[in-house]
Formats: sequence, C-alpha cells, structure tokens
Amino acid sequence: MSWQGYVDTNLVGTGKVTTAAIIGLKGGVWASSNGFNVSAEEQQSIIRGLDDPAPLQASGVYVNGKKYLTLQANPRSIYGKAA
Repeated sequence: MSWQGYVDTNLVGTGKVTTAAIIGLKGGVWASSNGFNVSAEEQQSIIRGLDDPAPLQASGVYVNGKKYLTLQANPRSIYGKAA
C-alpha cells in the first residue's frame, strides 16, 4: 500500500480522522488528505517538533494555515485537534 492509500484508507477512511498528512523527516509531503496542504514552513516546524515538542505543545501546530492544539507529540508522530 502506498502512503497515500494509508492516509485515505487507514486514517481518513476510518471516519475517526478528518485530515492527515505524512511528512518526510527531511521535508516533503509523502501523502495528505485532499485539500490538506502543508507549506514548507509548516513542514519544518513539525519536523523540529519531533525532536523538541515543547514549542508545539505550548503554541500548537499550524497546518494548511490553520492552528491545531497539540494533543500528543513523540519522536514518530504529532497529533492535533482543530483549535
């Protein structure tokens, strides 16, 4: 299965996730839900948050120009909820 298939089927397709993106550790969007765009600046903020989640936990994470409250951040994943 491709990363896009994973986003479409295993994440958004469950109905429990409304939008998702998979970003490479060196930048670049590998897959995202339809219309869910992640700018280069947003990608870098997310990548930095994997090493040091404190700023994302304090101020939230921005994706697709929208602020999300950080629910969980670890070295593999960041989960957010619309603010």
